[in-house]
Amino acid sequence: MKSYFLFILITVSGNCLAGGTISGKVVELHAAINTPAVLFRVGGEIDNTPNCNESGMLAIDLSKVGGNAMLELVKMAKEFLYTIEVTGLGTCGAYWKAEDVKEISIR
Repeated sequence: MKSYFLFILITVSGNCLAGGTISGKVVELHAAINTPAVLFRVGGEIDNTPNCNESGMLAIDLSKVGGNAMLELVKMAKEFLYTIEVTGLGTCGAYWKAEDVKEISIR
């Protein structure tokens, strides 16, 4: 019984932290004075994004390690119309209505 409960707890916890995924072209970039994040939108629908992501956008936290590198990838993808693949963290910490980015790849 104890093992079964632990399995359920781990499964539910893992699903709560699962981030969204999307693949497509960058269609919008947004920055504002009230946040250390740069927001962007990728054409298409984000799978498994958390409920806090009311805007449908993704947030790069520039105060984090790797934040500037991710921003450079997004800017390059926008300029050259590259397709990117984005994985989210499942949280909305950098900006309260956009999912935090975990990783970005250019395809």
